[in-house]
Amino acid sequence: MKKNVLVSVSSLPAEKTILTYAKEVAPYADFLHCDIMDGTLTPAVSLINSVMVSEINDRTTLPIDVHMMVRSPQNYIEKYAKVGVNLISFHYECFIGNEPQLLETIKMVKKLKCLCGVAVDLPTDVANLDSILKYVDVVLVMSVNIGKSGQKFEPSALNKVKYLVEKRKELDLHYLIEVDG
Repeated sequence: MKKNVLVSVSSLPAEKTILTYAKEVAPYADFLHCDIMDGTLTPAVSLINSVMVSEINDRTTLPIDVHMMVRSPQNYIEKYAKVGVNLISFHYECFIGNEPQLLETIKMVKKLKCLCGVAVDLPTDVANLDSILKYVDVVLVMSVNIGKSGQKFEPSALNKVKYLVEKRKELDLHYLIEVDG
């Protein structure tokens, strides 16, 4: 039977003990989701950086899913690709009005042999991604406000997931849909 759901376990609740945590969750997860925040896209700053991601990668067999909540993701992509992450997601909102730069950033991720994800924040209409869906491996739908853990799930995210499932089928695409929150 084909597995329809993958589990990407969040690093945010365990940032201070992430190396132990990564080993503990490995039997139950398909990915380790590492939130990267530099205080520019969201006020929060994460403890996890590329050095720590490299250490995590040395200690677990879990693929690493990096979610960049940063204003200029193109400044970080190469650094994270070099430490062995498998999936790099960044926010569509960083590129509103600049689709050429968005496409260049997607190409940069893929050139570095990583899966590419584009995240969409709660207030953003997911239909804004229609023109890039054929280029991405993952669409990350936020179901909470970025940068804060422990928030209540926002049910409107389910409408975005439904739209993405229908669009994937309509266009015969194969991107994964990830829900964060």
